[in-house]
Amino acid sequence: MFKNYLTVAIRSLLKHKGYSLINIMGLALGVACCLLILIYVAAENNYDRQWPNAERIWRMSLERIYPDRSTGYAIVPPSYAQSVKHECPEVVEAVRITTNGGTTLFKRGDKVFEEENVLFVDSTFFKVFQIKVLQGDADQCLRTRIVSF
Repeated sequence: MFKNYLTVAIRSLLKHKGYSLINIMGLALGVACCLLILIYVAAENNYDRQWPNAERIWRMSLERIYPDRSTGYAIVPPSYAQSVKHECPEVVEAVRITTNGGTTLFKRGDKVFEEENVLFVDSTFFKVFQIKVLQGDADQCLRTRIVSF
């Protein structure tokens, strides 16, 4: 029975080549788009899920509302971290993360190191993001004062 259906389907496809090509290409394009959307959604849902208690970690953003429009910003003024921690009892810890936008010079003894893409964080960083420290104490490593020169 299945062999008969397959034979009829192949004959119909060969009889109407243009119509069949349009339908098969449309189906292939639809399936490809659907798979790409599913992959994108899965990637967005897994973003930063490697952290323990990831469902309790939130990134603060800012929306400025003007009379005729509103604008969203991913960058928030540094003072917001402590304000939110004091005003909202459900906030356990607040971490500020920033960069200087260019290269950073570090000096140890008489050696000077130039590094790019350096992030500056609060001392509470390791309380929120549990990263394995290879050497030293995670509680004490961010308590050092950085001096510009």
